[in-house]
Amino acid sequence: MCKKSYPLIPAILIVLSLLGPVSAQNSAGPPIGKYQVRQYMTTLGYVTIKSNNTYEVSGVLGKYAYNPGSGEIVWKSGSYKEWGWKGKYELIPSDGTRPQQHVIRLTSEADGLKMDGWYLTQ
Repeated sequence: MCKKSYPLIPAILIVLSLLGPVSAQNSAGPPIGKYQVRQYMTTLGYVTIKSNNTYEVSGVLGKYAYNPGSGEIVWKSGSYKEWGWKGKYELIPSDGTRPQQHVIRLTSEADGLKMDGWYLTQ
């Protein structure tokens, strides 16, 4: 009887173990804290995600809803609602050279302009 070798199984298990926490954390939505909003390397401002699905931009509070299935953030009120921005939360897993990163992707509904909010601190 011949034994078969499956050299890819350990690699597949490692990848799957890395993906597990991503889904769990992504389903919780963006963590509470301050995000630096940038376009390329230019800082444009900050957004603070607060408790009870609230956020703050430039001193103005607003409400948002998060869809864990799609990662979509719907701005219900406040600056991002008023300015016509769409949002999406992403959790970028660690690749061994950098820690995991929480990002809020922002897209203008008017002209498609894109910006990213990078998690700084709680």
